[in-house]
Amino acid sequence: MDHGGQTIRLSYEDWYPFVKKLDNGSVTGMMIDISKSICSKLNLSIEFVQIRDPAGGKLPNGTWTGDFADIAERFVDAGIWGYIVSEERLEIADFSHSVAIYLYGFILRRPTSQDVSLDNYIKEFTWMSWQSIAYSNLFFWFVFFLILSQSPRKDNNSNIANHSATTVAIMLRTLINKVTITNTL
Repeated sequence: MDHGGQTIRLSYEDWYPFVKKLDNGSVTGMMIDISKSICSKLNLSIEFVQIRDPAGGKLPNGTWTGDFADIAERFVDAGIWGYIVSEERLEIADFSHSVAIYLYGFILRRPTSQDVSLDNYIKEFTWMSWQSIAYSNLFFWFVFFLILSQSPRKDNNSNIANHSATTVAIMLRTLINKVTITNTL
């Protein structure tokens, strides 16, 4: 399709590697190359215009700000920027398919041997964490010895298991009583 060299205005956001404004005022980048290629095939000339205000949105009075105002007010014919499609924005603009996938995520510093130490691991625990760990361990051993004491064997080990289960039960009751008294004070 030949458009007879008609000029279109494309707004852009300086966001390398997609678009980069050079010191001499010209622009380069992947999206610039794609735009030039398309316009060449359609016999269009391009004027690249930097976005006046990149943070665009719809105001309560129905007008637009930022990059979408440039589109709505016909200051530019199209835009080259990263965007999020929304119902509001579909009222004034059509969106192409994405030409690049740009992943967002968390970037964390690699841990060093100093970061991965027992001291750094346990310093984050509060007294409630330690209390939970103690309860869990006592409960585990109580159940373990309770199961051992219920086994049908009748040898010397079963007396030890009964004694151990009783000891753990007494320790558990004592710890629970101390915590209850401490929390009520």
